[in-house]
Amino acid sequence: ALANHVKFAMAKREPKGHLRGSIIGTECERKLYYSVNTPEDAEPFPPQVNFKFLYGNLIEEMVLFLAQQAGHSVEKREHKVEVEGVEGHIDAVIDGVLIDVKSASGRAMDKFKEHRLEEDDPFGYLKQIDFYREGMKDDPSISIKGSVGFLAVNKESGGLVLDMYRRSDADAKALLSSLRSSISVVAGPDEPPRGFSAVPDGSSGNLKLCTQCSYCAFKDKCWQD
Repeated sequence: ALANHVKFAMAKREPKGHLRGSIIGTECERKLYYSVNTPEDAEPFPPQVNFKFLYGNLIEEMVLFLAQQAGHSVEKREHKVEVEGVEGHIDAVIDGVLIDVKSASGRAMDKFKEHRLEEDDPFGYLKQIDFYREGMKDDPSISIKGSVGFLAVNKESGGLVLDMYRRSDADAKALLSSLRSSISVVAGPDEPPRGFSAVPDGSSGNLKLCTQCSYCAFKDKCWQD
């Protein structure tokens, strides 16, 4: 499994050009539109970013391996799900609970340690796991249906946090409504408005990209004006 992650990181990847479960959490419909309609406009990842993603993937793989070695039931790793024709892959089901593994910096770990994703979720992690939950709703490996968890790893200190969230039928309905809206947007003829605004850069009066935009592969195209 570790070798597969390394091979994937080194391989030249073509733009996908379709919605995926891993990106439906974004609040920016323009990013979704670009991802499907002009994927070739995405910035290529520089080597250090590819290494960062590889490092995160290796950490997550190791955590699942250690969970299994510690006696936990770890099933359905990278299992494919489909919701409304959109495909995605879960991380794992651990002890009957749908789990998404996240590697995070020390600062980013705070939102997991303090159980703050319902108020502070800039990358849409809850919407993503709601997507996976919907795709796994009839899978017998899920014995605890009303809860999901984020197993977060501090990639600086090695600390672990299991952040659990109750999810309801209302969350599932909201996810389906949002997903259908996203499908309609990317299939439409018009480019959606920009999802986020620039933010102040200190007290100088200058502006900079917000966190979500700074991580977006389409920021050059989106902010070219």
